[in-house]
Amino acid sequence: MALKNYPDEVRKIEIEQNDERNLTITNKAKAKAYDKMIYVYGAIILAFGLMQIDLMAIIILVISYLFVVFSGIYYRSKYENEM
Repeated sequence: MALKNYPDEVRKIEIEQNDERNLTITNKAKAKAYDKMIYVYGAIILAFGLMQIDLMAIIILVISYLFVVFSGIYYRSKYENEM
């Protein structure tokens, strides 16, 4: 590690990464991106369906879309039970 010889810098970086404000900002940004991604994914699947793109490509997109949605549901219920 290049920072091994600079313990003050390592400590400063660790504080920045674990700072509650930075974690909150990061989590809010991820949540907004997830919300937007759900709509964009749905629109792309719909557009590909209307353009009569190869069925296998649409099935792959639908499976990945459902994976994202169900993982979001899983983590939401997991975190609700923890808190």
